[in-house]
Amino acid sequence: MIEPRMEIKLGAKVSATDGASGRVQRVVVDPLESQIISLIVRPGLLANHSVLVPIRHVTEAEDDEIHLNISRAQVKELQGVNPAQYHELVETRQGFIERLAHQSQSSSVNSDSKTAALQNNPVLMIQPDQRVYAQGRPAGEVSRLLFSPTGEVKAFVFGKSPLLKSAVIIPAEYVSGVDQMGVHLALDVDELNSLTEYASDRAIAARVEAVLWNEGFTRSSGTNAFKVEALDGVVTLKGHVATSMIKARMERSIRRIRSVVDVDNRLIADDELEISVAQEIARHHLTQQGSIFVGASRGVIHLNGKLSDPENRLAAERYAAGVPQVRGVVNTIQAPGVSRQAAARAIFPQVNDQVYASDMYLGRVEHVVINPENRLVAEIVVRGEFPDLGRSQPEMKTYQLPLQKRLVSIPAGSIRHTAPGGVHLTEKAWNVAKYADFHVSSYITPGEGWQPPYPYQGSEVYLKHIQTGTGRRVMVTVAAMIEG
Repeated sequence: MIEPRMEIKLGAKVSATDGASGRVQRVVVDPLESQIISLIVRPGLLANHSVLVPIRHVTEAEDDEIHLNISRAQVKELQGVNPAQYHELVETRQGFIERLAHQSQSSSVNSDSKTAALQNNPVLMIQPDQRVYAQGRPAGEVSRLLFSPTGEVKAFVFGKSPLLKSAVIIPAEYVSGVDQMGVHLALDVDELNSLTEYASDRAIAARVEAVLWNEGFTRSSGTNAFKVEALDGVVTLKGHVATSMIKARMERSIRRIRSVVDVDNRLIADDELEISVAQEIARHHLTQQGSIFVGASRGVIHLNGKLSDPENRLAAERYAAGVPQVRGVVNTIQAPGVSRQAAARAIFPQVNDQVYASDMYLGRVEHVVINPENRLVAEIVVRGEFPDLGRSQPEMKTYQLPLQKRLVSIPAGSIRHTAPGGVHLTEKAWNVAKYADFHVSSYITPGEGWQPPYPYQGSEVYLKHIQTGTGRRVMVTVAAMIEG
């Protein structure tokens, strides 16, 4: 598992729990253990001194902002930084006395042996204008530090130099020394330009999406079949593609982008999914009196063929839906007494999509309800303003209808189509308002082990109770899915 990365930009805004609390002026680093000790922060423009903020108070460090777990008043009460406390380190190296920096941390850190080490080993103080040199040649300036959630320094980001094509990430072990001139690297210029390029996660995601579009992956797979996420320079791919070859080619294309640290490829290939589903159905010997053909398109399984037993037709659907990577099952297997129109549609309205009746806007999708027997969306839960049936008349114009706020469960069969950002219904608002309010007690909350179909998260989904012709609720399938 790739360890999460946090970053401190020199000059970044600092936010306490109750508002802005200054900017980062410098970062104090323990060179013995490669640990960030404190941030030097000026609490505000009118403040006449800077303070030491121990790294343990940093809860989140993103592109241009540092979040603390203390208030602005508590920040101002922290230990101040006195210029007289700076001194020359090892003849010419500038920094801050490590013993003093550690005084602002918990007493548990200050064992006798460590205190002695701190007195003899002053810390490094990283500041915005600190120059960086590669084999004696100027290579840029320090702009930010990358570190683990525990405060361990992982790398520096350097930029602003004609020697560099762009800002790059330099692992901490490549720093050979610090003196009055600046930071010195154990690298030459060619090696410097071959290192990972620094970019924000937003910029990395945009570059990846552009590459996938330009190389035809997005156009061939569809914009809603997969998605790109970037966190700490690591790109994660989620969703469905046609073949395992396309899955591998997409990963290779992304790895060629210099700012990408790593790729977590979670794509599911249709050709592999077809095999998994066919094997699962074959394991239950459902084709002894007929035939079943399995196909996959963007994660949706299509079952075709002919069976003599309608129960086996439903069983095949359930077994296919039991494969966790399946997005949904469209069952067109022919069987006695089964209408050709019986297959459900595969539609995937997004949570937070706007919902429109045929004559007016209603609200937004808050949850989706999944049929556990085929993993398809059976209902959407919409929060919005609906016509008040107690005060409305069918002959009223849309703008005349009195409205009331409700949370309504709308069957998927009422959806005409979905589009980016919107769900369009077949009915007018007056008829949509006749649907029942959503009550969570009428549905099943999935367990942690249940994998929702792409693109949903577990918190966005409820499961529908399935009933037999006699009205008895069938819990076996649902329970198995909840347990994973």
